[in-house]
Amino acid sequence: MDTAPKNRFRAVTAGTILSLQSIDANTALAQTRPMRHRRPNSFGSRAASLALIAALGAAGSLACATVARAGTPDAKTKPLGSIEETARAHLDRMAAFHGADIYPGDVVETDTGGALHLRLGSGQLYLSASSSASLEQRGAVASVTLAKGSARFSWPDPLYFELKTPVGTLRGSGTHASSGQVIIFNPQQIVVTASRGDLVLESDADFYVIPEGKSYRVVIEEGASESKAAHGARRQGPAQRKLLFFPIATTGSVAEVIP
Repeated sequence: MDTAPKNRFRAVTAGTILSLQSIDANTALAQTRPMRHRRPNSFGSRAASLALIAALGAAGSLACATVARAGTPDAKTKPLGSIEETARAHLDRMAAFHGADIYPGDVVETDTGGALHLRLGSGQLYLSASSSASLEQRGAVASVTLAKGSARFSWPDPLYFELKTPVGTLRGSGTHASSGQVIIFNPQQIVVTASRGDLVLESDADFYVIPEGKSYRVVIEEGASESKAAHGARRQGPAQRKLLFFPIATTGSVAEVIP
């Protein structure tokens, strides 16, 4: 069982134990009172208390089992990685903490002013404030879907990592180490920066190379084939949506399609 489900387990049992302790204290107090102050049906009250204790214990066990089933991954499921650093961040809507394992299907989020650093195998992922991402396993590939905000990443072996965005999926080019950053402005617009090595953006069967050291604003424009051609990006495959590429602080052609 991973650490997070254990914490959830402790939270449930703690509430049950406190309730039981309260009942035990009341029962003990009743037992220490002089007999003349006891009500004629005190035996029945104690029996009712014992019955309530048993009921609470059963409810606590059921709640613990439910939490364990909901929060514990299958024994055969291996973690994708773990949390290295966290500040005002959440893992599956619970407070994230250092050392917690990350499994397929997990969702991580950061609050305003928050930050989160994940280690995914040999790769690193950094979420900035007000960001959200989900993680999946696709074969041997760790797949991260950035829903909002921004993320920096470092992939020593890009064959085993991918980052999905509203515009398309980013991967490293070839087998060389790569790193970069993605900022989501809205579902139709992102900014991609290739800090080290080239990045490849796949969108509807089109592939675009983001050269090392370059930053581009990528915008989805439905049915704008002329505009796309005007910016020097060539189309390959039956893509349905059109991507416009705008260089940041540069001019000229933005990206090339892999032949």
